[in-house]
Amino acid sequence: GFMVSAQWDNRVFRSDSVHHNGYINNPLPVVVDGVDLGTGYYPKQIHGELHLTDRDRFNVSSSLQLRPSDRVDVSFDVLYTSNVADETDYWQSFRLSQGHPRITAAERVDDNGTGIFTMISTSGAGAFMQHATETVDNVSVNYGANLKLQATDNLYFNVDLAVSDTEAPIMNRDALMRNTRAQMTYHQNGPGEIPSLTSTSPLTDPNFYSVVKQSVQDHIVDDSNTQFRVDATYELGDGWLDSVQVGFRSYSQERRDRSRYLNSRAFINDPITDFGGGLEFPANSNFLSAIGVDFPNPVLSPPFAALQQTFITRADEIRAGGGFNTGTGKSLDEYTSGRFNEDVNHEDDSTAFYAMVTFSGELGDIPYSGNAGVRYVDNDTSSEGEIAQPYSIDFSDETAPEILIGPPEFVSQGHAYENVLPSFNVRFDPRDDLVVRLSLAKVMSRPDFGRTRPNLSVQARNRTMRGGNAEQFDLAVEWYFADYSIFSVGLFTKDMEGFIQDDFVSVPFPNIIDPITQAPLVLDFFTPLNTADSSLVGLELSFQRTMADLLPAPFDGLGVITNYTLISSGSDFVSQKTNASYSVPGLSDNTVNFTVFYEKGPWGGRVSYNFRDEFLDNIGVAWQPHPTFVEPYSQIDAAFSYAPNDKLKFAAEAINLTDENVYYYHRLGSGTQDHFAGAINAGRRFQFGVRYKL
Repeated sequence: GFMVSAQWDNRVFRSDSVHHNGYINNPLPVVVDGVDLGTGYYPKQIHGELHLTDRDRFNVSSSLQLRPSDRVDVSFDVLYTSNVADETDYWQSFRLSQGHPRITAAERVDDNGTGIFTMISTSGAGAFMQHATETVDNVSVNYGANLKLQATDNLYFNVDLAVSDTEAPIMNRDALMRNTRAQMTYHQNGPGEIPSLTSTSPLTDPNFYSVVKQSVQDHIVDDSNTQFRVDATYELGDGWLDSVQVGFRSYSQERRDRSRYLNSRAFINDPITDFGGGLEFPANSNFLSAIGVDFPNPVLSPPFAALQQTFITRADEIRAGGGFNTGTGKSLDEYTSGRFNEDVNHEDDSTAFYAMVTFSGELGDIPYSGNAGVRYVDNDTSSEGEIAQPYSIDFSDETAPEILIGPPEFVSQGHAYENVLPSFNVRFDPRDDLVVRLSLAKVMSRPDFGRTRPNLSVQARNRTMRGGNAEQFDLAVEWYFADYSIFSVGLFTKDMEGFIQDDFVSVPFPNIIDPITQAPLVLDFFTPLNTADSSLVGLELSFQRTMADLLPAPFDGLGVITNYTLISSGSDFVSQKTNASYSVPGLSDNTVNFTVFYEKGPWGGRVSYNFRDEFLDNIGVAWQPHPTFVEPYSQIDAAFSYAPNDKLKFAAEAINLTDENVYYYHRLGSGTQDHFAGAINAGRRFQFGVRYKL
C-alpha cells in the first residue's frame, strides 16, 4: 500500500517575565553617608522581558509498503519537515550592581548568618534597553527503509536503515541603548511578595539614552544522521527458552557548525536622537500585568532598524569602530563576503552489539515470560575546525565590559568511551486480571553536541565528557479490574554515575582590575562535568476507569485517569556557594495529574489538572552561581474534538486555562529562606485545528 499525509500549523506565543539574572556572586559591603550597613547579597539586575514568537511548521510524509511473498515485507518512508520561527525579544535591564558605589539608602536582614539587602536605592544604576530578533529556517528530510525476512520456519531477520539531513540557518540581530546614571529603588518585598523596582529617571525621554552597540550574527548548523540496525531471531522449539536474538547497531551523527558575527561599538555613547530617537516599548500598557510586579513603565526601545542600517550606510565607521570582530579594516568585508569566524565539524559515532534470550513457562501455577540480554556500546566523539576563543576582557567602559575574542585557531579534540549494559525483564500473570512486572537494567545517555563543543566562553563546554550511566530497578503490579480500566502500583530506583551537571572554575585575569572590588578580576567559567553519584527512589500510582458498565448512554463515554508519583532523590554534587547538596535537577518530590475524559461516537474531550512540587532547576549557571529552584506549580488544560464523519475532524485545545505563572527562587550562602529569582507568564494558549483524510 501507499500513504501520503500533510500537516501544517501556525503558533503565535507571547510570554512576559521578570527575573534577577542572579544575585551578586559574593556578598559586598554597603556604606551610606559614612555608615557601614554591613555586608550582604542583592540582585545584580532586575530584568523584564517581552518575548514574541511566530512559528510555522509543515510536514509531508509518505510510506510505501510491499509484500513480494509471504516471507518478505519491505517498507520505505520519507518525511519532509519545515520549521520557520520568527522570535522578537524586547528587554529592560536595570543593573543595580553597577550603581554600587552610588548607593544612597539600603536595608539589611540576616538569613541564618548570611546578609541580605531587602532594599537598595542608587543614583548610578544602569538602564539598558534591547531589541533583538532571531529567525530560524529549519528544513529536514528523513529517509527510512525496513526489511523483514523469514529465512526459515525458525529464523527471522529484521533490517532497518534511517538517514536524515537537516539544515538550520539562524539569523540574529540586536540593538542596545543605555543610561549609566539612572535612579533606581529596589524592594525585595513588593506587592504579592514579589520584588518591586521604581525610578524617578526620565525613562521615556529620548535624550536620556545613548547607543551601546548593534550586532549581526549568522549561524548555520548542518546535521547528518545515519542509523543502521540488523536483528536476527531464532525461535527455539520446546522448553522454557523461546528464542535467541542477536543484533548490531550503528549510529553516526555529523554536525557542521558555522558562524560569523559582527558586534559593533562604532557609535557607543552617541545619543540615540542621532538615529531617530527611541521607539515606544511594545505592550507598555499591560507588560508584566499578569505577574503583578511594580516595574518602571513606560520606557523606550532602541531604534533597531536605524542602527542595523548602519552596517550598510555607515560601513567606514563600522570598520573603524570597536567591538569584537570589528576592530580590523577588513572584518566587515569578510562578513559580507560570507567568510565564517568559526567553522567546526563534530562527529559522534556509536557501535553496539547485543544478545538476548526470551523465555516463558510456569512457576508452580503462575505463568511467566521475559527476556535477558547484554549490550556492548562503543562511542567515539571528535571535533575539529576553527574556533575563536576569548583571551581577555576590556573594562575601559565598566558599565559594559567587553570580552575580547582572538582570531580563529584550528582545534582538534576527541574522546572515546565504552559501556557494557546488561538487562533483565520478567512478567508474571498470577490471575487473568493481574500482572506483575520486574525489570533490572544498566542504561546510558549521551551528552549532546551543545555540551561537547571545544570552545570556551563565560559558559564553557567539555570535549572529554562521557555519557552518564545508571543502574535501574522497576517493580510494578497491574490490576485490570474492568474493560479499559487499570489500577497499578510501581516502585522504581535508579543509581546514576557520571550524572551531567554544570560546575564552575574560577579563572584569574591578573592584569585586569575589577572596577567594583578594585582587585584583580576573577571570572567563574561554567562547564558541564560528569559529577559524583546521584540516586533516586520513587513510587508511582496509576488509575484509569471507563464508565461504560456503570452509566447509561450517553454518559457511558465518560472516564477518569489519574497518576501520582513520589520521588526522593539526592546527589553527591555540592554547590560551592551554599556548601550543600541537593536533589537531582528537574525532579519534584510529588507530581499529580487528574483527567476526566469523554469518548463516544463523533465526540471527544478531556479536562486535565496537573500539579508538581518545587524542584531544583539548576545548581548554578554561567551568569549566576547560586542554586535556583522552581516553586510548586499547577495548571488546568482542556481539549475537545468533533468528527462528523470518517474523513473530517475538528479539534480545539486550551492550555493553562487559569493563567498560572511559574516562579523561581534562590538559596544564598548559609541562608535558609527563599529569595525571589524570577517569574514567567506565558498566558492562556488556544489551538484550533481541522483534519481531513482523502
